[in-house]
Amino acid sequence: MKAPEAERNPAPCRDSWGVAGVGVFAFYLAAVTFLRLPPQLLHRRKMGFGVPLEHWSRGPLRDFLRDTLLSSRCLDRGCLVPDAVRALVEEHVSGQRNWQSHRWDLVVLELWFRTFIEQAWPQPLASL
Repeated sequence: MKAPEAERNPAPCRDSWGVAGVGVFAFYLAAVTFLRLPPQLLHRRKMGFGVPLEHWSRGPLRDFLRDTLLSSRCLDRGCLVPDAVRALVEEHVSGQRNWQSHRWDLVVLELWFRTFIEQAWPQPLASL
């Protein structure tokens, strides 16, 4: 059985510094991190991180890339120059050139065509 106080105030306890609730762990973690990391790291601007698409497209996603962009569905669509697409894929996969951004754009375009142009509306949207 719960105590009535716990229902009204889910975080009634406070630590000795006056920090309440689940944030106590985060507060202590930030304090320890602040003490251990160099100032130039702590005070730099926020940075994102890159997704290793270049590595993946030459490794585990290589077959997906080839199957998608070199398929007859993609090459016969008439929107792209087939020889240019073949050259782009082969140069990228072989490591001759990094066509990462162009290759990703083409994959997204092809998947968009397959989803929205070739297919009927998905069942939930058909009723609208």
